[in-house]
Amino acid sequence: MNILIADDHKMFADGLATLLNKKTKDINDIYIASNATEAFKHFENSEIGVAFIDIEFGKDDGRDIATQLFNNYPSCKYIALSSHSEPRIITSSLKGAFSGYILKTDSLDTILKCIDCVASGEKFISPDSGVSLLNDLKNTSSKGLVPRLTKREREVLDCIAQEMNTKQIATHLYISEKTVEVHRSNLMLKMDVKNVAGLIRRAFETGLLN
Repeated sequence: MNILIADDHKMFADGLATLLNKKTKDINDIYIASNATEAFKHFENSEIGVAFIDIEFGKDDGRDIATQLFNNYPSCKYIALSSHSEPRIITSSLKGAFSGYILKTDSLDTILKCIDCVASGEKFISPDSGVSLLNDLKNTSSKGLVPRLTKREREVLDCIAQEMNTKQIATHLYISEKTVEVHRSNLMLKMDVKNVAGLIRRAFETGLLN
């Protein structure tokens, strides 16, 4: 089969491609895409059997990209690459176009097993993600799954709730505006929302804001 690795972190993508080439003979070609445009071009020019797509794919949400690709190329199997084991992110990914969910810290053996599973029509969740998901489901309250936030993410969330803009938050927390934007992006990903209004609503729903 042909494999696509869609990840804007070149070192990670190149490393994964090298390892896959060394460890399995079932792969014909491995293509790498650093952005959504490149990913679509590879699909247009080649028959992709399995596509790894980074959840945080540059400025794009990998879940949206996977859905768009699936709508045009449904025979391909899509695997989410992620640095997050948040239950809400996992469930939203697997409810969409993804058949597999892999953490970037997973072993090569786990990744190869994931490829075999999705290629045969099964679902696959990274063992560490699965444990995290089960633990959170056991502790789920009526408020639903509560994302695990870092101390700084909580501080940024509180500032957003106070209607501070990026510059004001940066000044208040003594961090750069770029860092604020990164934290805001992570908050939206963990909360599975698309904008600040959705972020605040979800924060109240899960009890992160009172």
